[in-house]
Amino acid sequence: MSSDRITRSGKRACLAAEAEILPIDTAVSPVTPKVNGSEFTSRNSRDSTPLSSPPSSIVSPFSSVRSSPSTGNKDSLIIKLGISGDKLAAVSPHRIEPLRRILAPISPSQKGQKQPAEPYHSNALQDKPAPIGKPTVWAAKRQQLCETLPYYKAYQSAAYTSEGVVYGFMCDKEVGVRDRFDDQILISRIGGGRSQDETGKMVQTKDQVKKTARVLAFEQSKELKVPVAIIAGQGNSIAPSKMPHYYNVLDYFHVTDVWADVNNGCKTWMARMEKINLYEPSWWSPQESKLRSYPDFANPEARTLNCQICGVGSKCIYNQGWACLNPECKEFFQFADGFDDSTLDYNSDFLNERTSFNGYITSHLSPPLLTEEDLTAMHAYGIEEVFKKGIVCPSCQGCTRRRDWAFWDCENCGARYQLPQRPVPIADATADGSKVRDSPVKFIFGNAVRSLNPQIVGQYKVYDFVLPDEKGVNIGNIRIYKSNAFINGQVDGPDDLFREIQEADCGLKRNPVRQKGAVGEILTSHWTANWGAPYKFAVAQISKPFSEAPAVVIKSLKRMTWAGERALTDDAVTQEFLSTNPNYAQEAFTPFNEVLSLGYFEKSDIDYHDDGEKELGATVATLSLGCSATMAFRPKGKNLIQGPPQKGNMKGTKKDVLKLTLEHGDIMVMHGREIQKLYDHAVIPHGKVRFALTCRHIRPETLPQGERAYAVSAGQLPLGSERWDYDGDLNAMHIDQDLGDLNATPVVRKTRASKAEPAVRKSRALALASVVQKPTAEELKSELVDQMKTRLQAGEIDEEAATEVIETLQAPQVKDKEE
Repeated sequence: MSSDRITRSGKRACLAAEAEILPIDTAVSPVTPKVNGSEFTSRNSRDSTPLSSPPSSIVSPFSSVRSSPSTGNKDSLIIKLGISGDKLAAVSPHRIEPLRRILAPISPSQKGQKQPAEPYHSNALQDKPAPIGKPTVWAAKRQQLCETLPYYKAYQSAAYTSEGVVYGFMCDKEVGVRDRFDDQILISRIGGGRSQDETGKMVQTKDQVKKTARVLAFEQSKELKVPVAIIAGQGNSIAPSKMPHYYNVLDYFHVTDVWADVNNGCKTWMARMEKINLYEPSWWSPQESKLRSYPDFANPEARTLNCQICGVGSKCIYNQGWACLNPECKEFFQFADGFDDSTLDYNSDFLNERTSFNGYITSHLSPPLLTEEDLTAMHAYGIEEVFKKGIVCPSCQGCTRRRDWAFWDCENCGARYQLPQRPVPIADATADGSKVRDSPVKFIFGNAVRSLNPQIVGQYKVYDFVLPDEKGVNIGNIRIYKSNAFINGQVDGPDDLFREIQEADCGLKRNPVRQKGAVGEILTSHWTANWGAPYKFAVAQISKPFSEAPAVVIKSLKRMTWAGERALTDDAVTQEFLSTNPNYAQEAFTPFNEVLSLGYFEKSDIDYHDDGEKELGATVATLSLGCSATMAFRPKGKNLIQGPPQKGNMKGTKKDVLKLTLEHGDIMVMHGREIQKLYDHAVIPHGKVRFALTCRHIRPETLPQGERAYAVSAGQLPLGSERWDYDGDLNAMHIDQDLGDLNATPVVRKTRASKAEPAVRKSRALALASVVQKPTAEELKSELVDQMKTRLQAGEIDEEAATEVIETLQAPQVKDKEE
């Protein structure tokens, strides 16, 4: 075991077993090795002085290591390491830190206590000199980079690749043994195969003999001469200067070399990248450093030799001589005189050679702002995928995410940037719906889910699905009220609601879903605003009372209240539950006192989650407006529904057991607390824009004492809201006055009109008939015929059209041919 893998738990006994500390009489300073007669600075010294100028002063790397009284000068230590041949070697700085932790005194209060871990995203550059300039693009959070910059979208890996090419690379905390970082070059490990050692440090543990996709991407970038944007984090301890922000875009570099190396006894891969514009000083050059002269692309040049065994050419990269760098060769990494891993470094020719870039830089480091002219040219509404991206703030140059539905507010300086949004017509919003379904309804469900016979409720065709627990006992049901053109076109119907919610100021925002306030903070993909009683779920947000809600929220609540109550009083559903649980007793419906409004730009979604907070009642209802969406249900990984999790499934997830297509105007009701305990659900929209309004009952008795009174008050519907009561039929109510004036005397008119124009009456009849476009049970057809006759007598629909539809319903049904 080498000294850099000794942990504090071993303390001095471990140190004595692995290394012997010997006093010497004369201080030993680090020696700058010479290769081919030229001096260069060892990267292990962490010296920030440029290569072109010698260091003005050198501080011993052992100055902070404690020694016993008998050692004399504590800055003069040589450690006898446990390496082959018992060689004496001055320990390089990256190996000193583990020893410093061992030798540091332990206070009595620390004994037996676990020390708090240092935050992963911390500033390791406090003691570095200040840079001569500042970045043109920067970010405080990683998601800001990924949502703003076209050349970097890697949320976890250092390299961002697309279609087999590297476009961006981040050098942050994970610094390799032979990484190098100065004002013009960056050398970094690029392979995988690492894991945490006993100290929590990421170390190489697996060979990377074959080229991984990432290695091939670096080689492809080199071959195609693709610029690579480099981003430096404050966690990178070998940066030459302080970084003013946590993430700092350096400049465009290009890949000059990709080769195999040995790290911790394992084969791995390295890449050397060089700044493209060598004629201007780098903003991250340390102050008071000597400026470089214009580049010489001819000298120096690292020589290349062919291996006598495999015939593959390899550059002379290291200070200990040439070695074959073909990982598949038996002579791989075999130096003529052997090598000492503790002092192996790069030779000066390799570090100082410069390569002319013959490619093209096609975009600026700072992407331009979208303008109204762009909106017009793109025929865009302002809710397309491109408008969800972040921007580089023109005031502070910081990357900022789009947190608000209607504008960008800079997360760093508060400056606001806004583009007009045009209301999306419902025809455009639903145009892509045909891409995700081949019939009016598409359901996919597994063996675990039971489906009931569809039925007509009001003017909706209704589908019920029952979900079981691990023993097959029914625990809850999912009901879908399928809307149609007739319902959607009603006054205050889904078409009107879709228009109103776009015009209303709902205050939709994206909120943190992980690591709130931290460098790794992640915002939701969708926007939300809460109304009524506060809903405290995984994504914290501000909630406003119903008295401040736009009218569209209250109108939607009324529709979902009707749907939720009907779902809990259906005899067919009750009988299905009794079939597996004789003791089943249906719960009474509890009126909703909360609405969560959600908005989705193009390509937004909501990932798998549950609504299992203890404050919630057993029933959840959702009204869909705009483009269609797929709602999927899957068992949670820890339960036994559809068997235990499969081996090798790291997330422990399972396949979907139920998928529903939610279309414009559809209402989904989910009932049963056990559903939330055993299943997760997700929603993926398929179009330009979608809104969803979701109702729940927040149980005030479960809230802290100080919050109960507010929850009750905020969840009270305002006076006058009864004008929007809904019965699921054609009798939706409407008022001819300011929708926001709930306290005014309502002027009510019903959508029913006995003297409607014949064309309108005919369209109503055809829309009503669309409910049964597919084969329907005889009892349902009979019920619909009776409804048509009633509407005909009331003068709501055209007589000729109604007669035609009735005859069609009473005729034998022929199943549609499959396309």
